[in-house]
Amino acid sequence: MVFRFTNKKLFFFSIFSLGFIVLLLSEGNFSSETRASLSVSDNVDIGYTGPAFSPTPSIGIGSTAPTATLTPTNTPTPTNTPTPTSTPTPTPIPYTVTIDNVSFGFTKVGTWKASSVGTGYIGSNYLHDNNNQKGRKSARWTPSLPSSSYRVYVRYVSNPKQATNVPYRISHTNAVATVTVNQTLNGGQWVLLGTYHFSPTSGFVEVQTTNTNGYVVADAVRFEQVFN
Repeated sequence: MVFRFTNKKLFFFSIFSLGFIVLLLSEGNFSSETRASLSVSDNVDIGYTGPAFSPTPSIGIGSTAPTATLTPTNTPTPTNTPTPTSTPTPTPIPYTVTIDNVSFGFTKVGTWKASSVGTGYIGSNYLHDNNNQKGRKSARWTPSLPSSSYRVYVRYVSNPKQATNVPYRISHTNAVATVTVNQTLNGGQWVLLGTYHFSPTSGFVEVQTTNTNGYVVADAVRFEQVFN
């Protein structure tokens, strides 16, 4: 706005936040007119280099404080828990004992002759009764075993001159069994006498010569544990 007075000439400038007003006093005449409008921008760079800040909104008395609405996120669907697999029980290793005619646990009665003729015997040699003094010679294999059931095997070399009716006595838990073996057959391999239960403090296998009709060989016996 411009204000004119006719008596005096006076120019007054004032800047307001909403415009640019020019006051003109001249000669006592008063008039007004709009000269210009000043645009104010809130994005003026005034060279401030201090920390940035955000104005904190105020809440008047009686006004309602703004509320925040929380939108729940989707709850993830639980995945299936894998079923644990059972650990297989390891198969126990059978306890096996082999007693040769020169091993600890072997004893003999009477005079036996050592020989290495033939094949398939255990160790460096085997014994035979020389086909004499029948009933006065025997050989025994006594193991030290945990209480359990065992397969009992015998080993010998075969020769046509050997006996076909060799008796083996098996002393096991609270009993004694006798098995007759034809030593002209199955030489050089383990021959099964049967399965028996043995205790730690007793048990043996004994080969006898009574009433046999040929040479009797004493070589080795094997005890192989059986799990029921």
